[in-house]
Amino acid sequence: VLEDLAALRNSLDADGRRDTGPHEWPCLPPDGRALLVFTSGSTGRPKGVLLSIRALLTHVLFCSEHFRFKPGQAVLQHTAWTFDAPICEMWPALIAGATVVTSKRDGSKDFDYIVSLVNEHRLSHALFVPSLLAEVLEHQYLPRSLRSLAMVGEACSLSLARRILEAPLTLHNFYGPSEAGIGATIYEIDKIGAVPSVCQTVPIGRPVSWRQVVLLDTQLRPAVGRAGQIAIMGEGLALGYLNLA
Repeated sequence: VLEDLAALRNSLDADGRRDTGPHEWPCLPPDGRALLVFTSGSTGRPKGVLLSIRALLTHVLFCSEHFRFKPGQAVLQHTAWTFDAPICEMWPALIAGATVVTSKRDGSKDFDYIVSLVNEHRLSHALFVPSLLAEVLEHQYLPRSLRSLAMVGEACSLSLARRILEAPLTLHNFYGPSEAGIGATIYEIDKIGAVPSVCQTVPIGRPVSWRQVVLLDTQLRPAVGRAGQIAIMGEGLALGYLNLA
């Protein structure tokens, strides 16, 4: 985070005045390193995950097309930049010509502020971690301008989904570890009755574009008709772990 934006602006302006010749955009390799994010540490110490330009681009393009962002639309950006969620909040909307409204620092912890921000700018899309949204709904109602909500980072309970879908909107449940290039699968639902009765949480859905998902047993064979481990394949997976890639 840059503390002195004025200094940066002045520096860029000065550089622009000095250099008036033609420019060639640098050629960036698709598998070049673009982003470093850290895992939650649920399996031990947090690990640094290196994501490529390809990983970011494929995910951003998918989200932009999936949510059908367009000019004149406004979406919320409120999650901390220490996570990969802001990638999903900001860039898919911007490349479609939509407006991104950014909250104040730590705005996610101020439920009244977040709801007021959505109402003030008539935001139509937002992204939340389920546990945070559950807390918001303990204090506030969902703003009526919202038309879609993305759930990320945790399992989304059916009780929370039922509460969300009291409003006329669509719920998009994302699943995917950082190692999978941010997102691997998505489940879209606009009424709670669409969830299979055997489910205890909202399903993780089907693979997003450029990803494949299979279930494997402990011998890495297809787990047909039984429980297995999720294996994610395709373009845009992480390059590896920091200092191990």
